[in-house]
Amino acid sequence: MISTAFTNPLVVTVRDSGNNPVPNETVTFTAPSTNASLDPDVQTETTDAAGQISLSVTANSTVGAYTVVASVGGVATTADFPLTNSVGAAASITADSGSPQDAVISTAFTNPLVVTVRDSGNNPVPNETVTFTAPSTNASLDPDVQTETTDAAGQISLSVTANSTVGAYTVVASVGGVATTADFPLTNSVGAAASITADSGSPQDAVISTAFTNPLVVTVRDSGNNPVPNETVTFTAPSTNASLDPDVQTETTDAAGQISLSVTANSTVGAYTVVASVGGVATTADFPLTNSVGAAASITADSGSPQDAVISTAFTNPLVVTVRDSGNNPVPNETVTFTAPSTNASLDPDVQTETTDAAGQISLSVTANSTVGAYTVVASVGGVATTADFPLTNSVGAAASITADSGSPQDAVISTAFTNPLVVTVRDSGNNPVPNETVTFTAPSTNASLDPDVQTETTDAAGQISLSVTANSTVGAYTVVASVGGVATTADFPLTNSVGAAASITADSGSPQDAVISTAFQIHLLSPSETAATIRFQMRQSPSRRPQPMQVWTLTFKQKPPTLPVRSV
Repeated sequence: MISTAFTNPLVVTVRDSGNNPVPNETVTFTAPSTNASLDPDVQTETTDAAGQISLSVTANSTVGAYTVVASVGGVATTADFPLTNSVGAAASITADSGSPQDAVISTAFTNPLVVTVRDSGNNPVPNETVTFTAPSTNASLDPDVQTETTDAAGQISLSVTANSTVGAYTVVASVGGVATTADFPLTNSVGAAASITADSGSPQDAVISTAFTNPLVVTVRDSGNNPVPNETVTFTAPSTNASLDPDVQTETTDAAGQISLSVTANSTVGAYTVVASVGGVATTADFPLTNSVGAAASITADSGSPQDAVISTAFTNPLVVTVRDSGNNPVPNETVTFTAPSTNASLDPDVQTETTDAAGQISLSVTANSTVGAYTVVASVGGVATTADFPLTNSVGAAASITADSGSPQDAVISTAFTNPLVVTVRDSGNNPVPNETVTFTAPSTNASLDPDVQTETTDAAGQISLSVTANSTVGAYTVVASVGGVATTADFPLTNSVGAAASITADSGSPQDAVISTAFQIHLLSPSETAATIRFQMRQSPSRRPQPMQVWTLTFKQKPPTLPVRSV
């Protein structure tokens, strides 16, 4: 073995021509001056009494076969000793090539790890077992421990594969009994993106046109679950309806393989999903988000005007409003106040509040109050400057009453017009004048009455009729009744037809007759009816009781008599 003494000495005998040992003869032992040899390579010794030399020799540090030549001056022949310096025990191991280098996780490194094991003479040591040890956890080789045997050149060329974890590490090649090691710094680099996960940011909601509170956070990993930096991720929200603004965004992962993307809701209310994707990766990271309705920004009158309703009755169509936010989305659960005038024509009640439904709408059934007229109902929402206006009209109701405003009591000479017209007003249940209503004025059909005794007129815009009437030719008191269909009460006008001026005089009876002087003639009042009574009175002789020219006599009856013609008998 190199650098050690050979077990057996080199023994030579020098003889003379008679084959006799030659003592005290100098013998030179010459080994190669380079490569494998003895140490020292040239040595001289003197033969002993037996003509011999027994030379202990030591191999130099070089492995190999060689010949030591023992020679004596003047002797042509030599004594040759073929020797071999065998390799020594492993004394060192060196990393010849294969580092530093990197490989994508779970793939083979491009270059093998090459070591050479040498003995103390720096000779390669064949058949030496070398153990290659990588870390047992985290980034390493797969497998993490491998053994190989040196070849004839004392070398090992080991092909190795990165495990699935990214990172830098050192593979240590070691040989039993050798203190030093051969170290290979290697790096497992991240692989291609293989997955993307949604780490945080959903589900959540934001008011339209405002930023979501939490960013959308994704991590991109390779097949070994290692974060992949510098990877482009596309975040895609719907292109229509509820979405993000903008709806498509791209970002690049950081050193930790992450993206934290702050996003803003667009102006449309609704639920949707944002899909984060990476090229070449089949799966996606999905973020369910919701754009919630904003504060009320507008109110519109959808239907319900213009229209009219009879006083104290419901309008046919409800007042429909929609409250929307700045994105024109319906706003539910919003309080709307409907305000009609506090006096005159209005609603009953004049102020009402309602809450919008899920569609942002209110459909309010309303009732006219008891006053006729046109007005506007204003629907308003707190914080919204504009209003929704509903022009409405309370129309007059059916006639409910008739009143005699003027025109009685009065009298007119028979067959002449009364001085004042008969004035009536027709009103509905809310005391509003009723126009275009037919009123029938009915006087008695016989005796004292009007001429004609029945007349109809239509009320004007003020619900009134002013009827000029004429007495018939019969003297007497009577009542004209003004009535409206469907109204139980009437308007009554007490009138009197008074006697007209004297227009004729006739001698009906009583002559010729005579009476004793200073005695009364008799006068009979006769009724034309079968029950007529004859009433007589005497004109006394008393001068104070005698009728004077143009004197009017009045007869007073305890009971109302029938109309009787008067004649003298």
